[in-house]
Amino acid sequence: MSDVLARENRDLLEKLNQFEKALNRSSLDSLKEIARSFEEHLFLHRQREEEALFPALAKHLSNEGEPVTRRRVEGREHGERLKELRNEIEAGHRGNLLYRGQLFVRFLREHLLGADIILLPLAERLLTPEEWDRVRKAFESTGGSPEARGTPFARSSS
Repeated sequence: MSDVLARENRDLLEKLNQFEKALNRSSLDSLKEIARSFEEHLFLHRQREEEALFPALAKHLSNEGEPVTRRRVEGREHGERLKELRNEIEAGHRGNLLYRGQLFVRFLREHLLGADIILLPLAERLLTPEEWDRVRKAFESTGGSPEARGTPFARSSS
């Protein structure tokens, strides 16, 4: 199962790379669409973590579920920053957009890479096969079928 989560992180990182390129090269109109699409993917990713992975991990962690709590806060902050960027794009504010967009990309990239380094290895150590099964089922029920989302849950094993 963790390989599926790692693939989802890589997919989101690829979308983040597309967003970063669009910040530098795209017209505001195309940037609007890229930002909207990226925001949808980021929201779905956060929703899956919040509803499936984080509750399973928090049961095993003391100190109020640290590092899950920290990742929840960071995830919400990234969502808010992206909304702010989309508002600037909608308003046509190109000036601050590049700088703020680059900061957003850098911090979100670090956050996503941190999942591969910290969160997923932690989950591998702590979660039982039954818990992984519940996480998988919760992921599948969030946002439609895995095939529709392009997430290969049917092929995963953990």
